Amino acid sequence: MKILVVTPTFMPIMGGIEIGSYNLFNRLSEYHAIKVLTPYQNENILKMTAVSKSYKHKTNYEVLYFKDTFSLLKLKEKRFTRGLIPPVSLSVIWHMRKEILIFKPDIVHVVSAIPYGLPALLFRKLYKIPILVSLVASHDIKTQDTPLLWQYYVKCIINRADMTTYVSKYCLDNLGKFADAQNRILPFGVDVGLYKRLSTGEIAQLRTTLAIGANDVVLVVNERLVSNKNVKTIIKAFELLIHSYENAKLIIIGDGPQKNILIKLVNEMNITKNVIFLGIIHNDDVPRYLGMCDIFVHHSLYETFGIALIEAMVAGKPVIACDNSGVRTIIADNVNGLLYETNNYDDLTEKIKLLIENLPIRQKLIKNALKKVNIEYNWNIIIKKYNDMLEYAKSIGP
Repeated sequence: MKILVVTPTFMPIMGGIEIGSYNLFNRLSEYHAIKVLTPYQNENILKMTAVSKSYKHKTNYEVLYFKDTFSLLKLKEKRFTRGLIPPVSLSVIWHMRKEILIFKPDIVHVVSAIPYGLPALLFRKLYKIPILVSLVASHDIKTQDTPLLWQYYVKCIINRADMTTYVSKYCLDNLGKFADAQNRILPFGVDVGLYKRLSTGEIAQLRTTLAIGANDVVLVVNERLVSNKNVKTIIKAFELLIHSYENAKLIIIGDGPQKNILIKLVNEMNITKNVIFLGIIHNDDVPRYLGMCDIFVHHSLYETFGIALIEAMVAGKPVIACDNSGVRTIIADNVNGLLYETNNYDDLTEKIKLLIENLPIRQKLIKNALKKVNIEYNWNIIIKKYNDMLEYAKSIGP
C-alpha cells in the first residue's frame, strides 16, 4: 500500500510527536511504501524547541520538506475572534496535490487534525482518496492554549475522515461528544528489545564517565527544556532532596530555550556539583542513561501522551510524574508509578524519598510498569493494529 503522510512537524525536532512519528513510519515502511510531507520549521520555532544536530534520516522512505509560506495560522487575530479564521495552511494544498499526482497514494495519513486536516478532506473529495487522521497534538484537543472555535474544525475533520485515531484515552475523553463512535486508541510505542538491562560493569563505566559514585542516588529527567515542561519544579524538589541525600545526582537530558534559565537556577541554588545537563543525546543512547539511573522523574503541565514515561518504564525504572492530562493514561498512582500534584515540589520531594527508602514499593511499581508496557505499548502489537486499520480505512474509503 502507498501511504502519503502529512505532518506539521517531524525530525530533527526532538519532541514526543516527532520521535513517535519517526519510529511509527520506520516500522510501517517495512510493509508499505511511505512518503512523508512536512514543512521546514522557521527560526522562531527552532529556537523554542529542542533540535537534534546529530539527526540523520535513517529510513527507506522519502521525507519531503516544503516551505509553509502561506498559512492562515500566521494571521493575527483579535482576542474575541481568536480561532475564527480556519487553521489551514494554503501552501500544503499545492504540495499535497503535487505529491498525490506523482506518488498516487492509496491513503493519506494526516498526523494532527490541525492544520492539515481540512486540506486533506479537500483531496479526499477531489481524488477519492481515503483519509486517516491521527489526533496526537495538544492543539487537536481542548486546552487553555487552544482557540475555542478550533474544536469545531476538529469535529468537522473527524466526521468527514474515513478513520480517526487517538494517541491516548485522554485525547478521546477530552474531545467528548466531538469524538467519533469508533474510539480507536492507537498510542505510540517503544522498542522493548532496545532496553536490555545494563551489566554492573556497564553501569559503573557510565557513572565513572559522568563522575557519579557507585552509591550515588541518580535521578534522570528526559524532557524538552521548554516552559510547559516546567523542569524548574523538579530542580526545586531536588534542592530539597539534597538536604537528606547529599550524594543525589540529577541528570537532565534535553535542550531548549529554558536551558540557560535552568542553569542559572541551579547556580543560584548552589547545587551545580549535583546536577548534570547532558543536552540532547541520540535516541539509541537513551536506554543506556535510563539503565544507569535509580529513578525517573517527569514534569509537564500537560501531555497528550508521554513517550518519555514508557521509555523509562520499559527500562525497568520507577517513574514519578505529574498528576494531570495524558500522564494519567499511562501512570496509575501507586500501581505502576507515583503521581504528584502539579507544581508541588514539596510533594515531589516526598515521593522521591519514598522510592529511595522503600525497595518493595520500587519493585512493585517496576513489575507492574513492565507488564503494562508489554501489553499496551509494544511496537509489534501496535504495528499489527495499524496495518489492520489501514487496510480497513482503504476498504471503506470514498
